[in-house]
Amino acid sequence: MGYLNKLLTTDETILRSQRQHWAALLPALMRLISGLFWVLVLFQVYRAVFGDGPLAGLIRSIPGVAGVLSPVRGVLAVVPGWAVLLVFGVMVLSALWGFVHTILMWASNLDVVTTRRVIQVHGILSKSSFDSSLEKINDVAMQQSVIGRILGYGTVSIMTASDVGLNTMYYLADPLAFKRALLEAKVGFEPARRPITPQPEPALTEATVAASSNIEQRLQQLLVLKDKGLISFEEYEMRRNKILEAL
Repeated sequence: MGYLNKLLTTDETILRSQRQHWAALLPALMRLISGLFWVLVLFQVYRAVFGDGPLAGLIRSIPGVAGVLSPVRGVLAVVPGWAVLLVFGVMVLSALWGFVHTILMWASNLDVVTTRRVIQVHGILSKSSFDSSLEKINDVAMQQSVIGRILGYGTVSIMTASDVGLNTMYYLADPLAFKRALLEAKVGFEPARRPITPQPEPALTEATVAASSNIEQRLQQLLVLKDKGLISFEEYEMRRNKILEAL
């Protein structure tokens, strides 16, 4: 949270902060199990080449394998035992580190809703953040599979008016609460606006008042002439328009 607090601006408050659901770790766990399984299989095959281990009898029972294993055994016999153990140890540590790294990333990544924006923080030691201003958010979409509804995770997509357009958060824990907090923050968001200074109305001068009064008198006189039948309606409209055009 220390890094997150440094990202906040003045008068900005965190409304909701959460990380991905633990289900996001399942793919990494499956890769770990698969990696350790194949390391174990390779180690047992190595032992079986020298006639040791549970796979030795199975390999010897396969026709033609004994002839292939003889030169392979000769090559492997040159390799020191410590070197073989080192190779298998590196393979095991590599599989374990992949899983540990995923856990550290899961613990470090945060999805945050504040009173001004949505922030995504990524990274363990090297940090990065992605912001979406509440003012630019057009819509928020949420998807939950059957398993996601049972376990309580889902995908939230934020559509913005920026160049990125779409920002998606996968395996989000309690996506309904996150979406609700985001929409409530957007409703309550009031972007800073410049105060509108009212423009003063132009002052009326004596010349302006006199001209307006003169035009009004001319229009009244023209109307009297029309009512008395001294000028036709067409002539009245023509002269009236000329007076108004002079304004």
